[in-house]
Amino acid sequence: MVRFDNAGGQVWDRQVTNLDGDRSGYDDGARFVWWYQHHGRLASNGTDTAAYFGVAVTVANGGCVDIHQGDRMQVVDSDGNLADHPDAFAVGCSHSWTTRIAWNADRDEFGMVCATDNQCRIAVPAYTTVAAGECDGSLFGGDLVAVGDGYWTAWSQGGRARLEHFTDGPSDATVDTGADAAHPHLVAYGGDLLLAWESGDGMSAQVRDAGTGEAAGDPFDIGVPDHDYQAFKAYPDGSAAYPAAGDGTIRIARVMPPA
Repeated sequence: MVRFDNAGGQVWDRQVTNLDGDRSGYDDGARFVWWYQHHGRLASNGTDTAAYFGVAVTVANGGCVDIHQGDRMQVVDSDGNLADHPDAFAVGCSHSWTTRIAWNADRDEFGMVCATDNQCRIAVPAYTTVAAGECDGSLFGGDLVAVGDGYWTAWSQGGRARLEHFTDGPSDATVDTGADAAHPHLVAYGGDLLLAWESGDGMSAQVRDAGTGEAAGDPFDIGVPDHDYQAFKAYPDGSAAYPAAGDGTIRIARVMPPA
């Protein structure tokens, strides 16, 4: 994890895996980034910053080693030191992909969900089922948004985007959004939610009610290319922005607050 100041200068960097001079990737207990997915998410409570990401998991197997895939969450304080935080863990879900995290001020916690082939589901690590899925190659997590004392998460199965609301695990509300998307995006949008997904060469989006997950307006187009693993960012004015890369450039698409 690297922290920059507003001028782009590096303030500190902190390793959040556990390799050092005494532990390499093939040593028992190693937790490191290998050829598995190279992305994750950050979340902040205003002081500490949490990183939830995919890792390789090394375990001894007789005179050999086995290397599996899992995920890891570590918390770093404002000075760049690893924090002894109750939500952090060495390994949560395994196997794990599309790790998502959000700070929930009402619950005073970093909430997380993974997609996993452990019972083929969207789950809180490790493990409480949020939504049951199938391991057919089309199970993906979207994004996670804290709303009050619970969460909304977007996910997809068979190229169809869904929303799930939960608090401690099992979903208490499921919404079929009608969007054909393998990698849906979800972000807070004022007092509502904004669901977005790939559509042709661009993106489509729709406002969703934060209480029910139901549509709160018609879908509309966003004229920038989608990316499976990029994310929107919510802003205090109620807008949401997305960094879109294409043709060697980066454009910021901003969905302004509702009137």
